[in-house]
Amino acid sequence: MKKKRIIPLVLFRNGHVVQSRKFGNHKQLGLLGPTLTRLEEWGADEILIVNISDNTSENQIHSGRTDIADEFEFDFFRAIEAHAGVSSVPVTVGGGIRDFNHVTRLFEI
Repeated sequence: MKKKRIIPLVLFRNGHVVQSRKFGNHKQLGLLGPTLTRLEEWGADEILIVNISDNTSENQIHSGRTDIADEFEFDFFRAIEAHAGVSSVPVTVGGGIRDFNHVTRLFEI
């Protein structure tokens, strides 16, 4: 019998992990590092992170939440680089890749 694998999908938008309804209404759930740690503790075999941000350049978000900063500048590549070592399970990254330089940069992380 083949082993069943658990591969959660993490939607990453403008520096935060979000939940999406019909790819429209995005509810902020938190930050990438703690999310990866939690998924690993829950027994994930692999984690898929998809960038659904407006673009991969510097951006700001106004959340209205009190437990996270209202303005958060982010760069998708820096976020992945900072948190890729947090998890001991494989991390797959997609979205926001516009050219071969982006691919090269992600492979160097």
